[in-house]
Amino acid sequence: MGAAARPSLRAVALTAVVLWLALIGCTGSTDPPPPEPGPTTLPATAPQAATETQPAPSDTAEASPDATYVPPGMDWLPPDEELDRLVAQAEHAYRAHWASYDAAIRAGFGDPELTEALLASAGEATLEALYLQVAAIGDTGRFVEGGSTVLGMAHVGLDPPAADGESPGMLFDTCVDTRATLKERDGTTVRELSGPEPSFLRVRLVQRSGTWLVTSQTQHGTPCPELLLASGGA
Repeated sequence: MGAAARPSLRAVALTAVVLWLALIGCTGSTDPPPPEPGPTTLPATAPQAATETQPAPSDTAEASPDATYVPPGMDWLPPDEELDRLVAQAEHAYRAHWASYDAAIRAGFGDPELTEALLASAGEATLEALYLQVAAIGDTGRFVEGGSTVLGMAHVGLDPPAADGESPGMLFDTCVDTRATLKERDGTTVRELSGPEPSFLRVRLVQRSGTWLVTSQTQHGTPCPELLLASGGA
């Protein structure tokens, strides 16, 4: 993860939390930018200076000048090593989700095992969208030629766990490049699915019963940043 070259994920997450609390005080809103479902999104791209908006109590600072201030109610944040492990797991699960999607839709959602594996990797809004696609394509004989590639991912925030003992939700920014064509059973082209450029997405994953599920994928509405395009697929 390159921990020696950048602040720890725990420190980045805490920085985002403090900025989020400061924004609530200024705007009276619990919805942080960019607009996303749920008021608990914690974007982790905040500048380091933002931590000054809510300084650590003086007794904590004097006892350990290098200690990271943990705001009240944030004791669910895992330690660095555990957070690194969870982020890596969630990223792997997201890439595997796309691989399952490509396999299932290339078969026109006609292979029950492939379709079941895909649906098992999704939840909430993503699962609902997949059910609609399966219903629209599954009995038509149509299929997709080609697929999608996850070009790069960046961990950008956390959601508090839904219950005690659960892992926090993970948010990523990611770029996905699609080069695919929807075809009829006889191979006739229905339409091109390829985009003019990769899609820049905000992705949310949660862990349920030990399995990471992709619960939402939202378009940013702006082009993919060069950093993600240069990071390459895995």
